[in-house]
Amino acid sequence: MRFSLRHFLVSITVVATALALATEGLRSYRAYSSRMSSYYDMAFILIHLRGRSRDWHPLPAPSWRIAGASPNVRREQLLDGPPLASWRYDLVREFDEFFTMDYSQSWNSPTNAFCARRPSAFYCNEDYEGDRRNSRHLHTEIFAITGPDTAFGDDEVEPPHALADVPNDAILIVEVRNSGVHWMEPSDFDIRRMPRTLNAPDGKGISSRFPEGFHVGFADGEVWFVANEVGFERLSRFFTLTGSLKYDRETDLGPFRLDSR
Repeated sequence: MRFSLRHFLVSITVVATALALATEGLRSYRAYSSRMSSYYDMAFILIHLRGRSRDWHPLPAPSWRIAGASPNVRREQLLDGPPLASWRYDLVREFDEFFTMDYSQSWNSPTNAFCARRPSAFYCNEDYEGDRRNSRHLHTEIFAITGPDTAFGDDEVEPPHALADVPNDAILIVEVRNSGVHWMEPSDFDIRRMPRTLNAPDGKGISSRFPEGFHVGFADGEVWFVANEVGFERLSRFFTLTGSLKYDRETDLGPFRLDSR
């Protein structure tokens, strides 16, 4: 049988179509894999936050403030002194023994320089690990929701709450794509000052690597991937304890949930 130009062009078309489908399938798989990685990182952090707050103990304060004090003392004196480090720094000692940090010193002190040079697998984006020309591989992509009437308190007057006193629907932590904040550094989203945006181009407010939505973590340990269309006003109802009691997560946020979990 003669192999005509027509047959050749048809063959090329079939191969090109197969390659395009394979490429799209690989791209979709990578996007799904990346999203699942973000999901499990946030779920893991929530497990440890919930473990910390068991038996009526409060959540960690947004900032570690006691120089020279043990973690147990900090609970009674959490508002004394200047902030030394983030709750992320405080929590990591419970699940990563490699971080042998001096909790009596600031996160960026020479004593803690070795740890400060290492990214956290749970707070930082591993995609930036290969590019160390800037410090983005050390920036957190997880922020707590703080401020008056939030689960974490305002880090000034209102202390963090025990999860036993926090409604299940309250949002504890969220994603932020471009925080510009070292994962050990004390900084989070204060509801009085945070950007009122979702997945904005600058990535400074609640945002993620995924253009269609972002992850949020609730007090009961649930992690949802929520569409941008939910809107900031609707989402922010669940930042406070009062709002989380007044509104229903399934009714208000459920229609915008993109994951099937």
